[in-house]
Amino acid sequence: MVVARLLLTVADLPATKKLIGAVSHAHGIHPCHHCGVYNGDLSSPIAYDWRALPPKLLSPKALLGEAFRHEDTRTSAQARLIEDTYGVRYSVLNKLIGMEHSKSAPLDHLHNLYLGLVKSFINILTQNDMFEGDIEGRSRAEVFSSIFNQAQYPGHLGKLPSGVTKQMMSGKAAGLKADQWKRVSQLLVHALSKPRRSDEADIPFKRNRKLWFGAAVSLCSGIRVLDSHKISLSDAEAATEDLAICARTMISLGAKLTINWHNAMHYPLHVKLFGPIGGYSTWALERNNGSLSRVKHNMKEKDIPSTLLRAWLREALLAAVLHNPAPDISATERAAIELLLADRLTTLGTVMLNEILIRRNITARLPPPMKISPVNLKKYPAAYECLLAYVQLHHPEYDFVGRITVGDRRPCLPVTSERYLLHTHVVHQGFKFCSALYNRTVRDQYALACLEDEASRELVQVRLFLSATLVVKNRPDLELRLALVDKFQKGVPDQAWGYRSIDLGYRIYHDRHEAGGPLFIPIAALQASVIVSKFDQLITCVSCDREGQEPEFWLDSDDPQADALGLEDARGETDDET
Repeated sequence: MVVARLLLTVADLPATKKLIGAVSHAHGIHPCHHCGVYNGDLSSPIAYDWRALPPKLLSPKALLGEAFRHEDTRTSAQARLIEDTYGVRYSVLNKLIGMEHSKSAPLDHLHNLYLGLVKSFINILTQNDMFEGDIEGRSRAEVFSSIFNQAQYPGHLGKLPSGVTKQMMSGKAAGLKADQWKRVSQLLVHALSKPRRSDEADIPFKRNRKLWFGAAVSLCSGIRVLDSHKISLSDAEAATEDLAICARTMISLGAKLTINWHNAMHYPLHVKLFGPIGGYSTWALERNNGSLSRVKHNMKEKDIPSTLLRAWLREALLAAVLHNPAPDISATERAAIELLLADRLTTLGTVMLNEILIRRNITARLPPPMKISPVNLKKYPAAYECLLAYVQLHHPEYDFVGRITVGDRRPCLPVTSERYLLHTHVVHQGFKFCSALYNRTVRDQYALACLEDEASRELVQVRLFLSATLVVKNRPDLELRLALVDKFQKGVPDQAWGYRSIDLGYRIYHDRHEAGGPLFIPIAALQASVIVSKFDQLITCVSCDREGQEPEFWLDSDDPQADALGLEDARGETDDET
């Protein structure tokens, strides 16, 4: 049985309301088209008890009936009565099969989480003067801003928050883009961990920095879990509870919340219906604008929609053929498809054709090698010794040695060879990893790698990328694609955010390499790019993806409320913790 469900992807909330035929989000009685919460409840805990939100007065089908009645009204008073009573008005899209006001219009996390929640949280922090005063001889605002300004961000992340702290602290953050707010959220907890400490004895409760810090931990943890490529329903529910804890904490501190905070309580339903929220956001829609702009049409308004629709359909059919060719295609046809997939320029700028190339990221793509031939590994510190150790450990059947001895018939690993190729960077798992040989930037030298002797991924710094073909008589050629990396010493684990480090994606290390020197690892072991922030001889790295199947608060004995309001000294006015 095949079940189809109508999904309307809309960028912002006002556009969503107009599209589905719902009253404005500023309406006093029906601000939310998903439930029956009143506008006056948005700054009340009632709106954030997401498991027991009040339902709409009518069923989805009955609401559609009222929308059609709205179309037939003859006076504005009759139309206003329907709007005020049921919160709906007529939209031509109400005629679509399967249309429902709530289930057909899920939230767009680009606008809700980043332009909505994160932006609102930062604005409330600044309005409450949370960065007044000094700490350890430095301005709190300076300590907070330095984390963002000194961080090293991977080069593929889009708009970066460089310099945005000036706009945030001055209340001029309206022009920041969603990409920038996303990067702000990734480092926000780390940036607040030091300014949160206070020696003031007369601080008002609404500026209790420990509670605000707990709210930030819940907010950023929930956002990161929700904005995952893979998510279970239990993950979505736990992340929504995080956002609810943050909202309730802010309300207890006197904050006035907007409709975006309440709308976030409906993510579990939408994840249940449509899967990961990134799959139906307007990121893909906005990416497609450039593709549609290149479609040729006759400039006539009546013909443009159908022309664009045909172009979209043609691309969809082509994507289907490339992604799932017929089982009986000829060798010539298969070769043509593989050639097309290998040509990056052919699919550049389109959406669906890009999506089918995701599988290309499973294997590493190396650029043309550096123009060095033959390559002498002795010119690169520890490279030869590490390569010898790698092949002896992982390919003992080849029995390589590092020195020729009279009478020893074992093959010697060459120091210099034309079969050694050096590369400056690699694209793998959707990330671009750079080495120290890459002279354009140093931002992408850090990565999370899955090391064989470690149970989890750890921070490494890449020295170089090497592809090599080792030829041994009477054995198959040994093809290697490796990265020479340095590991870092693990730092102190007792950070203020340590109890949610998995959900936040945080790791802490000493700013020095581990003893024992570098080592070669397969390029496939590189898992994710990282944001790196250095402070006090320590490195905090933030993963640019999410790992782990469940959030860290999975113990039944833990009370989720302990993230914020349940802190033992929640009512305390000082925080002497160092």
